[in-house]
Amino acid sequence: MTMKAQALYYASLGLAVLPLKPPRIPGQKKPGKEPMTAHGVKDATTDQAVISQWWDNCPDANIGIATGSRSGGLVVIDLDIDEDRGLNGYEVLREWQREHGEFPETWQSITGRGGYHLFYRDAARNSNRAALYEGVDIRGENGYVVAPPSVHENGRLYEWEQGPGDLQIAQVNDKVAEFMLGPLPEQKAQGFQEPETIPEGQRVSALVKLIGSQRAKGLSTEAIRAAVRAENEARCIPPLTDQELEKEVFPALNRDWKTERPYSGQTVCDRGKSRARKNIQSVDASELLSADLPPIIFLVDGMVSQGLGGLSAKSKLGKSWLGLQLAVALARGDKFLGFTTKQCGVLYIDLENAPALTQDRLRKILDGRDLPKGKLHFWHEANMMGDGFEGDLVKFLEDHPDVKLVIIDVFQKVKQGKKQTQTDYEADYEILTKLKQIADKYSICIMPVYHDRKFVDPTDPFANVLGSTAVPGVSDFMWVLFKEKRDDPEATLAITGRTLAESRYKLKRNGVRWENLGDAAAVEETRKRREYDNDPLVNTIRKLVHQNGGKWKGRVKEIISSSQYFKGFRIYDSPQKVGRKIKAIEKNLEEYDAIHHSVTDNGSGSGEHVFQSENPFDNVEL
Repeated sequence: MTMKAQALYYASLGLAVLPLKPPRIPGQKKPGKEPMTAHGVKDATTDQAVISQWWDNCPDANIGIATGSRSGGLVVIDLDIDEDRGLNGYEVLREWQREHGEFPETWQSITGRGGYHLFYRDAARNSNRAALYEGVDIRGENGYVVAPPSVHENGRLYEWEQGPGDLQIAQVNDKVAEFMLGPLPEQKAQGFQEPETIPEGQRVSALVKLIGSQRAKGLSTEAIRAAVRAENEARCIPPLTDQELEKEVFPALNRDWKTERPYSGQTVCDRGKSRARKNIQSVDASELLSADLPPIIFLVDGMVSQGLGGLSAKSKLGKSWLGLQLAVALARGDKFLGFTTKQCGVLYIDLENAPALTQDRLRKILDGRDLPKGKLHFWHEANMMGDGFEGDLVKFLEDHPDVKLVIIDVFQKVKQGKKQTQTDYEADYEILTKLKQIADKYSICIMPVYHDRKFVDPTDPFANVLGSTAVPGVSDFMWVLFKEKRDDPEATLAITGRTLAESRYKLKRNGVRWENLGDAAAVEETRKRREYDNDPLVNTIRKLVHQNGGKWKGRVKEIISSSQYFKGFRIYDSPQKVGRKIKAIEKNLEEYDAIHHSVTDNGSGSGEHVFQSENPFDNVEL
């Protein structure tokens, strides 16, 4: 899609746009971000004719989206990531959410520098604020952001992680509003003391926060208005005018503030419905241990159990091929990635491919093998959850009692929209619980397929599943397929859950099928040892130590020159690079070859390297 077409598309969604100078134009203060119009963001519009003229004049112009009232109350949280300046707004947000709770899922774009823009709607007026937290800015009234597919000065594109077509822009709720108020002032040693006066510059945020606290207590709109007016008159210096209150404070009454639910005795309110309270009974541990309960069913030993599962990976990584490979293995009763399977019927709900493409993929997976009739079924369309999906699935399961695995690829295609009063966590928990109830009732496995977020947390692959924390929370087990780098030849399949032991496997594509190379840690250790054993520097050090009775001393240049005499181990790197590499392999020299490394200081600033075998008989393996 051209820049012009994309700009017109944004305008059709009610977002006011403006052209920004392409980064190749010299002399710009902000390459790729500087407005091309005379009055900057004030010229932003949704007028299709004006927009067409702008981009006809400059087809390569970047796209700016105005924030604030010009785009229907748009507010954007700008998370900057800049390693040179030590900024990581994304981590600041994650840390805040770990303590206060998650934000609703919304449009999220990746900036040219690898940061993030989070798009929200807000009835309240929001000002532009820089450095609200470290690496976090707010774009509100009279502001704008650079939109995909604009080009950054470094050549990278702005792109959507999830945006138009994936979901709607979420409304600011109590969590987002609290975050946008900024960090609390430092508390005094004797405890936080509420200031007697609210100075200019803090009045709006303080009164908006008051609205949130009063909403949480369940007060009516009229009561909150009265409290805000009283607080404004009593503490704000100077008080806001009635016009300022109506324009900048009271629109926050329309935010999705979380409210407390009153105690209701023997009847429980459940989103507007009433139901009788359950009569809770305990069970003695001895009775539980002796009870004749059905065992957990495993469709693939150690990998797939009954209940609600999940498979997630980045786009185009091969998760659909892995899911289809699993479906075929169970339908045929073949091993899957080397593990024994329980032959059964499978329903594969393929919502991303046309029947012709599914047919082609199935033939490639089978590779001439036969498939028992009636064992593998496909749906290529489905109703949304809450609009017939559950009933359709239950009817299919009752008509096909042999089916024990249902794969939904991808789950986003049937996921129902969030109710206005729900958080993302509540919405995900509700719909996934429905699937789990079906899975438990029919003793089957339902495995939704998810997409990963584009920002990867290398310490926890399960945190990268697109959705709220309810996804792994409700699921009985989860698979996450990931690569450290997109062009890595191998991938890691991480597995965790209530019914499965936590494990990781290294997988590699052989044609269209995935092969299991073994335990990920063991495979990685084998690769690490193989690279170590084949390293010219390591072998040169080994031979020098061996030829000199278990100890060698010299400079880096001598190591490099000596390597030419050891066939196949010639070192071509510079002395600086070899010096750094020696430091990097110190631990491996100790662990694998029992060779200790040290550097002697001769006072000239360039000491000699000492390599000494811990074995007095120098049994260094050659």
